Amino acid sequence: MLLPVSAAAVFLAGFALEDLRFKRINDALNKYNYLFPQQKVYLHIDKKVYRGGDDLWIKAYLLNGTDHLPDTFSTNLYVEVMSPGQTRVEIKRLQILNGFGVGDFHLSDTLPEGLYQIRAFTAWMKNFDPDFFFKRNFQVMNPDYSRLISPKQARENKKALKKMFGTDYTDVDLQFMPEGGYLVNGLESVVGFKAINKPGKGVDIEGEIRDSKGKRVTGFKTLYKGIGTFRFTPVKGLKYFAVAKTGEKEIKVPLPQPLEFGLVMHTENTPDHVAIHFVSNRHSNDPAANDLIVVGQIGGRIYFSKTISLNQGKAFLEIPRNIFPSGIMQLTAFSGRGTPLAERLVFINMLGAMKISYTVADSASDNGNKVLVKFLVTDRTNRPLLANLSMAVLKDNDDETESNRDNILSNLLLVSDLKGYIEDPLDYFMNPGENNDSKLDNLMLTQGWRRFEWKDVLAGEYPEIKYKEEKGITISGRITRDFFNLPIENCKVQLSIMDQYNDVFTKYSGDNGVFEFDSMVYFDTISVKIEAWRRSGRRNLVIQLPDYEEDKVVGHVGDYTLTTYSDRDKKEHRKKMYAENLKLYKKEKAAEEEERKNSLQGLYGEPDFVLYNKDFHMVNGNILDVMKGRVPGVMITGNNVVIRGLNTLFGSSQPLYLVDGAPVMDVSSVTSIPLQDIERVEVLKGPKTSFYGSRGANGVIAVYTKRGEFLIRGKIEFDMLGYNTPRVFYQPKYKPDKEPPYNYTIAWIPVIITDSTGRGKAEFDKPVINGKYHFDVQGVSYSGHAGFSESLIEAE
Repeated sequence: MLLPVSAAAVFLAGFALEDLRFKRINDALNKYNYLFPQQKVYLHIDKKVYRGGDDLWIKAYLLNGTDHLPDTFSTNLYVEVMSPGQTRVEIKRLQILNGFGVGDFHLSDTLPEGLYQIRAFTAWMKNFDPDFFFKRNFQVMNPDYSRLISPKQARENKKALKKMFGTDYTDVDLQFMPEGGYLVNGLESVVGFKAINKPGKGVDIEGEIRDSKGKRVTGFKTLYKGIGTFRFTPVKGLKYFAVAKTGEKEIKVPLPQPLEFGLVMHTENTPDHVAIHFVSNRHSNDPAANDLIVVGQIGGRIYFSKTISLNQGKAFLEIPRNIFPSGIMQLTAFSGRGTPLAERLVFINMLGAMKISYTVADSASDNGNKVLVKFLVTDRTNRPLLANLSMAVLKDNDDETESNRDNILSNLLLVSDLKGYIEDPLDYFMNPGENNDSKLDNLMLTQGWRRFEWKDVLAGEYPEIKYKEEKGITISGRITRDFFNLPIENCKVQLSIMDQYNDVFTKYSGDNGVFEFDSMVYFDTISVKIEAWRRSGRRNLVIQLPDYEEDKVVGHVGDYTLTTYSDRDKKEHRKKMYAENLKLYKKEKAAEEEERKNSLQGLYGEPDFVLYNKDFHMVNGNILDVMKGRVPGVMITGNNVVIRGLNTLFGSSQPLYLVDGAPVMDVSSVTSIPLQDIERVEVLKGPKTSFYGSRGANGVIAVYTKRGEFLIRGKIEFDMLGYNTPRVFYQPKYKPDKEPPYNYTIAWIPVIITDSTGRGKAEFDKPVINGKYHFDVQGVSYSGHAGFSESLIEAE
């Protein structure tokens, strides 16, 4: 049948319009993913509870965020251990080869007890929200620490314990999140809510919703981990609030203000389909205004899109689940003009994507003194998979529980794509008969999540990129004049790797004075020297290195058991120690003051004010941040410094800056020096500044570095973090009467690779102590599957 020309034109125009509308959305997302590819990191560590003096063993998995294939570009992974006080205990750089790496930390036997965090990230990941770094909280117990613990630490331990296990839940944070994003007057909505206490743990709670007239509208009650849902229909002209009781205290929390007109979205996640219901009270004669473009994407890849029309304000859509991989699907409804109207996260659970099975038996080698573990890895259709696995075997101890249950599957599919703390994520994948689908759906409805905002992607508003993907170890910097911070191009820059290497590399500074040495491979901590010369051979220049920005610690939540109690925080002990130490303190203080005066007798005599490194009150920021509010007569606002009572030359109020005695005219030359490299800062005002003539008329700020040659004479030396040299796991040899009363790692095998038949094997020494041993096997396939297997095996 042939259409009339006018009808055919309308049909083709409609088809072209729909195609172009979706093309704009798809192109914007593809461009974003191309420019900002997502990386995911997972660390398999040998256990979840450690003792002071233990070793912490690591297998690192660096994967593509879209399909979980091993990352083949980045070679550097930074792994940090953070203390209970959220300061860095230690950092290591792991070498990643084709997506995998191994490493370890030795936990000092003097570490205070508490909840620690291990986190990992690449340089590229630092361009984005640190919420998407890998992070795992773990407990450190230290029964032998009581003789070392300070009174302050003892009090902090007791406070932390009360905070974690106290029953006072009066400080409950109760939040409400309407499905799709908004409440709309006259339209029924599903509302998710989440109740957490001060330590960030879910709290069971129940209450009721009341309107502004005090009338009860509906009740609500948590289902799991402080999360639940309820339905209600807001009425125009009324406001709503929730009333709930926590302990003896009643809390009252307002609900989000309803819109007068808008779109309500509701999803039902069935075994075969994701059903979506749309209802709107906004009506228009414009056909495009009644269109909805529905897009479903996982990991930045669109798997479903369809344009539907709101017929009398309603629309219904079913999407088959089997077109998606496992993971968090972001469902977004756009208007006919491409504006995001409503959004919902839905978890697609396609478990069984990778199955790991194994058998454990005595090995025929070494006279039967070894254990042989044979592995078989397949997909859900039992086809063999090439996979890279790691395995930890622990002596089981029922008395110890990990702070937050998680593994490679729950992390890659759930935790790595959600912002905020998720309590016991592995539990959502275990015990399938216990309302797990409802629990997961409630989590999707309430957990904060934004790897990107659609409005920013569509508008082309992108994050700032400060860090490049790294291939090998890179040292970069900038050559500038010693005055005015102007870049110098075509300077000879020589890098010397000291210690046992004695390697020398030479390059020339390029545009903006930038130089870079890359693709280097060195291990452990090594000494580095950088020297630079002008074309004339003179070295009156400055070598600037980039700052290292330490990211905020997030998600530091969990339980731990306190084992160290100390008598040292008793009042009698403190009084005695105070009296004994007071005399020693006064004596040391007098010696320090004498030494200080002797060390400060320079060209200009004793400065007006001195601030030493040991008195710096922060580890981040710059030296101006440290000085702010602590130097009499000095006002600091951002990078602007004014020393009161001094002259102002040529309209400028900036003081003269010195670094190791050499003047630098730009404040950035001072603020770029890492705090840990600064020994002291001196402030001069009044007659002492006359030594520097008119340049010192506005005062002098003199920074002295620990090496004494930080920014002068074209030379700089520092210690560089090389790749961690992985140690070989040493299997402990315990006797039945000498066995420690805690879970210890009997075997750690970080690299197990299966062949084309899906088979692999590993061996370790047979334990001499009978009992139950916990086998923990995790890994990924080279085609993007993730899997795990855990079991308790009796050794006789």
